[in-house]
Amino acid sequence: MTTTTRARGRVRVEQGSKRIRAYLGGELVADTTRPMLVWEKPYYPTYYFPAADVRADLLIEEGCLAHAPSCGDAKTYTSNAGGEQRAGAALLY
Repeated sequence: MTTTTRARGRVRVEQGSKRIRAYLGGELVADTTRPMLVWEKPYYPTYYFPAADVRADLLIEEGCLAHAPSCGDAKTYTSNAGGEQRAGAALLY
């Protein structure tokens, strides 16, 4: 698989090649084979999931926006899964 890297300002973005899963309270919230690795801070990447690979039925829109200089505005969501709730657990850019 060919990976591409591109930079947006000081942000580096790379197509991941591993399967990544995210759980809350033991319940699967996201599962993808198409993650994006995003380096907003130079040394540690963050996984970004395609929206189609996240269980939207477990997210509750908070009705506020978060702003990142490198990514723009994002809607914030609370994740409610496995009997646990995490405010601000998901951002949708």
